[in-house]
Amino acid sequence: MTIVLVIIAFILIAYYCGQYSTEFNMLRGFWETCGEFNKEAGLQIFSFYIGDKKNGKYPAYLLMIDSERNMLINEPVRFDLSNTHGLKTDGCRKMKMKFANIDTDILPNTIDVKFYPETCKLVLSDAKKIYAVFFKNPVLSEMERINSEPSSSNMIDSIKGIFIKKKCKKENKTKPDEIIDVE
Repeated sequence: MTIVLVIIAFILIAYYCGQYSTEFNMLRGFWETCGEFNKEAGLQIFSFYIGDKKNGKYPAYLLMIDSERNMLINEPVRFDLSNTHGLKTDGCRKMKMKFANIDTDILPNTIDVKFYPETCKLVLSDAKKIYAVFFKNPVLSEMERINSEPSSSNMIDSIKGIFIKKKCKKENKTKPDEIIDVE
């Protein structure tokens, strides 16, 4: 009976750690406020890019432009996250975000974060104010991820190599007479 409980506990811990890791990987990408939030806040654009965690910190970029097209924030930042609640409640992970190098009075250095992985929503707030309600932009996030993958030109070169080898084999040659353009 004890062995069964240990196995069940191990499975639950492994599941929780896997889910936790997957959710935090979802933070990477481009986040934007919606038009309704922007209108209410007097903004034209409020975007937040979050990169992969390195050395305990997330590299990020904040861009905020008001409705009169004044640049309010336009800077790279770094932050760390601390999980204030071990478990996710109501589909939400509550955390503290601490900026290492933010140079603005618009956002505090430490801010509460509510992360909703199922709906790709990120809320930055404190006890008095909601600073942003971001939604992940899947198109920009995926394009950024594709650009960070091995070069597509390398893939095309590999495909060209396959076609050249097949043509040589078909014609009983060891070297191709011409380079085949597969584009």
